[in-house]
Amino acid sequence: MVRPHGPTTHRFRFPPSKEGTGDQGDPAAAEQWEATKAATSPRFWSALYQGRPSPETGAIWLKEWWRRYDVPLWSQREDGTFWLDGYDVTQSWDCAFRDTKSSDYVVGQVWAKRGADSYLVYELWRRLSFTQTVDAVRRVSRLFPQSRRKIIEGKANGDAVIDSLRHEIAGIVVFEPGRDSKEGRATAVSPYLRAGNVHLPTTRVASMAPEISFDVEAFILEATAFGHGGACQPW
Repeated sequence: MVRPHGPTTHRFRFPPSKEGTGDQGDPAAAEQWEATKAATSPRFWSALYQGRPSPETGAIWLKEWWRRYDVPLWSQREDGTFWLDGYDVTQSWDCAFRDTKSSDYVVGQVWAKRGADSYLVYELWRRLSFTQTVDAVRRVSRLFPQSRRKIIEGKANGDAVIDSLRHEIAGIVVFEPGRDSKEGRATAVSPYLRAGNVHLPTTRVASMAPEISFDVEAFILEATAFGHGGACQPW
């Protein structure tokens, strides 16, 4: 809803679901919401139930630019760890200030690179407290011991996470965005997407291993909406 107020305009968004409000609510109602979400396409769920419509093709990153891979790049060993032979593996973390219904999401990702091509292997995308974020970095580092480089943005809780883990987990690298906006950084990397150098798993591959299962279609939805209507940056 947009309401004029003098010379300025105020925009209000009223997401009715528990996901949008952060309210866990009644378990039966929560189960009904999950059933409705499962039966609704991500794009229409975001528009109708989250009050966050997105352009179908994308604003900065166009939907058709994403490439998909249908064969897992990883193999899982008996100790539960995941290995990607022949790839350079990196973690990327964007932290939030606190775990509240109005805070940003913590985004942690594992990327595998070979030559000019980059492949998203795993994503964690949720609201986490500081201690939960620290535990998440530990967990992902245990699952992917090959990811020797962990890039953590030095904003929000990022600096505190770095200080807590610097002498526990090797390979933590601080990323300082400076004055560059998220939109500016997204535009800067868009040629790699357009050239077909960024690959996402299919839904089947993204859900094969329970330990690293994630909703890749939600990632595409956020990427498509980014730069249009205030959607979160997906990485």
